[in-house]
Amino acid sequence: MREVFTKRRLKYHLLIQGFVAYWCLLHLTLSYLDLFVLIMPLLSCYTKYISLEHLSN
Repeated sequence: MREVFTKRRLKYHLLIQGFVAYWCLLHLTLSYLDLFVLIMPLLSCYTKYISLEHLSN
C-alpha cells in the first residue's frame, strides 16, 4: 500500500514539476510578448510626441 502511494506521489510530483516548467516557459514567452506589445505603442506615442514638439518649434 505504501509503495503504491509513493509511486502515485512521484507521478504527481513529476506532473507538477512538468506543469511548472511548462508554465514558466509559457509565462516567459508571454511576458516578452507583453513587453513588446507594451513598448511598441509607447515608442509610437513617443515618436509622435517628438514630431509634434519638433513641428511646434
